[in-house]
Amino acid sequence: MLWKSTRHFSSAVASAVVVVSCNSAPIAPPQSERFVSQIPFGVEQAITVTPVEPRTGENITIESVITNVSTNSLELTSRICGLNLGGDLETSLPLGVVRCAGFSQTVTLLPGETIRETELRTVNSPAGIFTLEVQHLLDPTHTGEAEIRIVE
Repeated sequence: MLWKSTRHFSSAVASAVVVVSCNSAPIAPPQSERFVSQIPFGVEQAITVTPVEPRTGENITIESVITNVSTNSLELTSRICGLNLGGDLETSLPLGVVRCAGFSQTVTLLPGETIRETELRTVNSPAGIFTLEVQHLLDPTHTGEAEIRIVE
């Protein structure tokens, strides 16, 4: 599977970077990182992880957006009420967070339309670089990957 990573600034941070860059001060780090995988049947999965470099014990937000990039309508079955997570990044559900009991839904996605799902997790891995696997699509099945750096 192919994926690429892009980093995104919030608009307030981007404005501050423009002002700060005129004074030759350091540029603020990106607030989130986006990993995109192209799926052969005309769908794209974008995974965004915030913050970019979390610490052990810190909460991260994982967002997956599925976009129909084809010119045809597609019937897809996707996760709801959370995402299926894997890889070697160790996480847990934060204390006090309650999830709904739904598992999946089947939708017809028109060209250009998206479906979105978010997961809040606490990082349990020590400092290092880890792989986070994110399954949002169930039928057809697809798992996207993100590389996560945990800092001290």
